[in-house]
Amino acid sequence: QKPFVFKQNRTYAPQYEIRDYDIMKSHIKEIMMEYCGIMRNEKDLERGYHRMRSMRVMLENSALDDIKIIEVLNMADIAERILKSAIQRRESVGAHYRED
Repeated sequence: QKPFVFKQNRTYAPQYEIRDYDIMKSHIKEIMMEYCGIMRNEKDLERGYHRMRSMRVMLENSALDDIKIIEVLNMADIAERILKSAIQRRESVGAHYRED
């Protein structure tokens, strides 16, 4: 897989063609697993949120002329909202545990 490159200014410089749907989907899953798993803390949630937001903005600025790219955009949008909600939720809920 060709990875994203995360720059200091919190933007992604994708190292793949915008039409690599499977790679983009897998990257969304990786971000969610790494930063929004069962054990959570604000620092990791913030990192994941900024990465997902950058990815969503990049997707929004691409040509939305294919159903597959729209599906990936929807996945990124939902993931960003989940991360934002997890940041705002300070208490542990269900199986998800806040370390901080």
